[in-house]
Amino acid sequence: MAMPAPLTEGPLPLSDELAAVFRLCGALGRLRPAVLAELVSEAQEVSLSHLDAIERERGLVLPFDVVTVAVLRMPALVRATGLHVAQLGAPVRDCAGEFGAPRGWWAIASFGERAMAEDVDFRNRGCDTLLCISRKATREGDPAVRVVEAGSATAPSSLSAFIRDRLSRRYGRTTQWMAAVQAAAAEPVDGRFVVRVVDDRPRASPVQRLRHPKFGVGTVVRTDGDKVELAFESGERRTLMRKFLSEI
Repeated sequence: MAMPAPLTEGPLPLSDELAAVFRLCGALGRLRPAVLAELVSEAQEVSLSHLDAIERERGLVLPFDVVTVAVLRMPALVRATGLHVAQLGAPVRDCAGEFGAPRGWWAIASFGERAMAEDVDFRNRGCDTLLCISRKATREGDPAVRVVEAGSATAPSSLSAFIRDRLSRRYGRTTQWMAAVQAAAAEPVDGRFVVRVVDDRPRASPVQRLRHPKFGVGTVVRTDGDKVELAFESGERRTLMRKFLSEI
């Protein structure tokens, strides 16, 4: 199985399906000014170091769409999905019990099931539900998700379909909902919904090649304090203590 491409600096591509959801959010915000604050993004940039650490620590691949929703931190979507960049890959389950993700799935967020339908601060509602992605998730495309509550998991659905369903629960009974759905089909994605990754990782030392007594010579990929990540000719990457390495 081919390794996924690493996250790199630059704007994250959106799947067509998530782009359609954002067009809907933009149209709904214009038609219902009273809810505009719930549909405005809070940030458009994210640290590559932070994302890289999550992937390494959790052993997962972060799809572009998941990162985008988590980084934007739109109040309505945080309430609906629990996706927030500060907790990505390490969901808080303050009242969710001891259950976890189904086999083959990762828990990436937690949220209060009733919060989307109520006019409450989602941060004070409590979390009783997990949002999970497949361990086989890829970077691109509309990833599959499952919702887990008290040990019971829903069938897989796409992230965009899940978000759209959640939005319809809150806004679908308003007169502006269908108008927003129709308006969204004919407009481009607003630039406010594009997330840019900033490469803030420590730069590699000027020494590009180092030798390890067991693994041989490798090329420096990045450094982190007293640790150095090396890429070897075999294609293997290892993070090693600097004290065991020598210049060549």
